[in-house]
Amino acid sequence: MNKLKIPSSLLAGILVAVIATIAFIIRTVLSYSQIFKGDWIKYSSADAYYQMRLVDNLAINFPSASNFDPYLLYPGGTDISGSHLYNNLLASISSLFGLITPSQHAIDVVGVFTPPVMAALTVIIVYFIGRELFGKWGGVFSSALLAILPSEFLSRTKLGFSDYHCFEVFLTSLLILFVILALKNASKNDLRFDHFRKLDWTAIRKPLIYSLLAGITLGMFGLTWSGAPMFTFILFVFLFIQFIIDHLKNRPTDYLSIVGTMTFIVGFLVVLPGTVATIVPASSLIGATGCIAMGILSWFMVRKSWKSAYYPVTAIVMGIAGFGLFYLVSPNIVQSMLARFSIFRPVGAQLTTIEMQPLISNAYGNVLAIVWNNYNTTFFIAIISMLILLYYWLKHGNFDKTLLLVWSIIILISNLGQRRFGYYYSVNIALLTGYITWLVIDYARAHVFTEKVKQAIERARDVKRKAVRKQQGNPLIAPYSVMTMVIIVVFFTGYFWSIEPAIDASKRVPYAPSDAWCSVLDWMRENTPEPFGNINEYYSLVQSDQYISYSSILSSYPDTTNTIDYYKELDVYYPYPDTAYGVLSWWDYGYWITRMAHRLPTANPSQDPRAIRDMAAFFTAQDEETADKVIEKVDGKYIIIDYETAYVNPNNASGKFWAVITWGGMQVTDFFDMYLVTHPEDQTKLIQRPLYYPEYFRSMAVRLYNFDCQAVDAVTIWVIGYEERKDEAGNVFKLVTEAKQYSSYEEAKQYISSKETGNYRIVSNDPMVSCVHLDALDNYELVHASDQGLQFTSGNLTPQVKVFQYTK
Repeated sequence: MNKLKIPSSLLAGILVAVIATIAFIIRTVLSYSQIFKGDWIKYSSADAYYQMRLVDNLAINFPSASNFDPYLLYPGGTDISGSHLYNNLLASISSLFGLITPSQHAIDVVGVFTPPVMAALTVIIVYFIGRELFGKWGGVFSSALLAILPSEFLSRTKLGFSDYHCFEVFLTSLLILFVILALKNASKNDLRFDHFRKLDWTAIRKPLIYSLLAGITLGMFGLTWSGAPMFTFILFVFLFIQFIIDHLKNRPTDYLSIVGTMTFIVGFLVVLPGTVATIVPASSLIGATGCIAMGILSWFMVRKSWKSAYYPVTAIVMGIAGFGLFYLVSPNIVQSMLARFSIFRPVGAQLTTIEMQPLISNAYGNVLAIVWNNYNTTFFIAIISMLILLYYWLKHGNFDKTLLLVWSIIILISNLGQRRFGYYYSVNIALLTGYITWLVIDYARAHVFTEKVKQAIERARDVKRKAVRKQQGNPLIAPYSVMTMVIIVVFFTGYFWSIEPAIDASKRVPYAPSDAWCSVLDWMRENTPEPFGNINEYYSLVQSDQYISYSSILSSYPDTTNTIDYYKELDVYYPYPDTAYGVLSWWDYGYWITRMAHRLPTANPSQDPRAIRDMAAFFTAQDEETADKVIEKVDGKYIIIDYETAYVNPNNASGKFWAVITWGGMQVTDFFDMYLVTHPEDQTKLIQRPLYYPEYFRSMAVRLYNFDCQAVDAVTIWVIGYEERKDEAGNVFKLVTEAKQYSSYEEAKQYISSKETGNYRIVSNDPMVSCVHLDALDNYELVHASDQGLQFTSGNLTPQVKVFQYTK
């Protein structure tokens, strides 16, 4: 009786289905209790609340969409024009689940589950990409790694991370798959322009279908993210290089012209009806024009029998000339395109945002800390894999190797510039690691396992089977043992190190709002005046091209003597009712305030520099008069502040106050600094601790949160003397050499004035104990605080989040 043998393709399909299911389970089950918590359904990122705010409005008004939102930022509102394909997708699904008019619960359930569903689908797509590039087992290994890689892709496809990044990776992976399939079939059929003239559908059909699908996917990507031209750039660079390779190797380039032109043209047509940045359709047109030009140039030079070496030089010259001509015709579009390259190197206050920090950074004490936490060994395996691919590419110049290399290198560069682009590079890491994994296993199978099996069979033929077993044991054990060892080594090298970090990362939702924030925002929604006087205004449809944001208005009318009342009279200013008011908070929490409290934040994560600088000016203001000017400037009524905004941890100086200071255009050392002090339990050791200056305690953030607007007497004042020294690496540190205690601030100042030399500062070693007298705040009062609290160094239980009202 013959043993049942499962076809390898079926086995691979079953394995991929299991892998995709595991990817979904990892991203949902482990954090479920933190997302679905009591009556709350939380989202695990700040930007997810922005996306779901748009879905809220779109689902109620579907298919109509607002193009301006007065709730997102106050004063002035925010322009949200554009083609929000991801939000439309969520609104459509929510409508189906909610039977056309969805409930808030239906919207939230769809919102939190969409990212892990996208992750599972992307895992399947990566299998097909790997199958086309390396064979089905290379695809299986690639999909397996993507499912468990503890990278930005995992973080952004977990339950509740309902931002469009999950959809971006899904679409870009699908785009690459369709491009590979289109080129593979076109190359296999030796697709020429003549086939279209003769309507040879046998040669045309598959390349045409896959090119159309690639173009549709490219267009969908353009309707999802304004940065879509990055992948247009990747495709064009790949095609440009492959045109040169094929021409130099005397291979026809018709298939590249046809597939490239059709992909870009279809992508252009898909985004054309949408409201997208001009750069999106323009980049597709440039790509199509380039493909046509490269194809014509190749055809012309072959026909004229010109030397192949002239082709790359001529192509580069034509490209530069075309770019120059385009600049003369549309300089604004060209400048916008060039500005997109800034994603590779964010600077200044942008670096206060974690996701915009570089991948290789010393921020965590080790330049490779972020790399290891995201990719572990696979980062280095992928580099080795690229070198192997480069060798084969230089040897053969096949288009699939060119595409994978160009795609991987450009995405790697973007990821080095900003760690957030790891959600793209994870796909490349998975494919490159899957490739080298299968390469090693296949090599062992072909050169070690197969040979040893042959030898074992030959020995078995020469002697009786029982005798062989008795004398030598089973001759097949050795080759199977070798293969088992190879698989174990490969697993531990490339996959094992991802399992535990992936499970740990899947359990955590560090960017979800705390219970304290949720309860406070619930209180605000139910206990503060409706800014529009109508609770249903949150869902109102706003369709007008007339209004622009407050920051845009200020740049158009730069006279700083004008008050907000002046701007409210302008036609371009959204007509808020007199009942409208702003809620001040640090920008991280703006989207939470909009969606959970249905109130108007004065700053949000869109990182409008004007809005954030205003908040920084308010929270770092050194007196009440300065703070009052800021809050009146933004027409604010309430202030929400949490411990992270004001409280600087006395153990490691963690918190967000350093970011507030940075956005305020000041130095952190104006408010506090790190010093080497004697260890409290071991006088022979030194430890680094923050010491707080009077400026820290005078700041509005501290006077509100730490001291609840009340007057504070400085009972214990320390004066330290310190020296600046350098360690072996040249890093400067401050060593406290003396410390004296005074009962009044004036005495401490007099002591410092008496010192003619040396470095001295008035400090406190406790952020909850001021070293300077503080008057009570006259125009602010504490109106609510969360029940959830924290135990700080002062010993009292302090509410995590507090709400203050401006009473003037």
